[in-house]
Amino acid sequence: MSGERDRRVDGKAVAEEILSEVAQQTADFARRMRQPFITVVVVGQNPASQAYVRSKVSAAARCGIASSLIELEADIEAARLLDRIDCLNADPGVDAILV
Repeated sequence: MSGERDRRVDGKAVAEEILSEVAQQTADFARRMRQPFITVVVVGQNPASQAYVRSKVSAAARCGIASSLIELEADIEAARLLDRIDCLNADPGVDAILV
């Protein structure tokens, strides 16, 4: 039991393995259907959020997933934001939305 507690996991290696698997699945999907597409919606100019979004867009690109970025002002009305999301949900070319 003590050995299990001392076991270390190489997070970067695990992440690379997962990204590799996703890239293969994405390539298979693209051959059968089309390239997957994610739209990222960012509200405001929070530096932490912007860094997070950059990392997700980069990971998507590494896996063969196309993406677009929609940047909205921090003071956008909730109804307008929800309308944008509804439009994205209705778009058959958008497979995922990250807000």
